[in-house]
Order: sequence, then structure tokens, then C-alpha cells
Amino acid sequence: NHTLILESKIKHDCEHRVIIEATLSHKNGGFLSSGLAERYKDSKSSNVQKQRAIECCQTAAWGRCIKSLLAVGYDISTADEIDRSISDNNSEIDKEIN
Repeated sequence: NHTLILESKIKHDCEHRVIIEATLSHKNGGFLSSGLAERYKDSKSSNVQKQRAIECCQTAAWGRCIKSLLAVGYDISTADEIDRSISDNNSEIDKEIN
């Protein structure tokens, strides 16, 4: 007898990309956590994540949903922190190349 419900909802699906939201709730209706994922599609790509974008996107959304439920402290990066990290990494790569 399960007490938790993991649901997936396609938020966006076009020929180029898919966005899926996963939600974990208690069967009595209590919200617990959610996770959002995006994947780009390309059926001709050798990259499995692009070939099977919906499947990979759902798996990623589930993982993020479960991770957010179990997160303690500051384990989850904000969008700004991720952008800064990418920018910092690109700056370091530019320095190495030049």
C-alpha cells in the first residue's frame, strides 16, 4: 500500500525540446517536492539523451524531485549560481586557450 505519488507533467513539447515537471505528493494530498528538467531533441543524433529526449527528461525530473525532497542545507544551486559557474568556467577555458 503506497502512500506517495510521483507524477510527471509535460510542460512543453515541440520538435526541438521537451520540459517535464515531476511532483511528489502524499496520497492524502500533501505536496512534498517537485523537479523540472529540459532536454533538446534530435532523433538523428548519436547522443542518446537527444534521441530519447522525453524518456531522459522524465528521468531527470524524477531525480531532481527526489533530490529536492532529500536536500539538506544549501545542496541545490540557484539559477544565478549556475550561470556564474558556467561563466567562470568559460573564462578559465578562454585563459587556457589564449
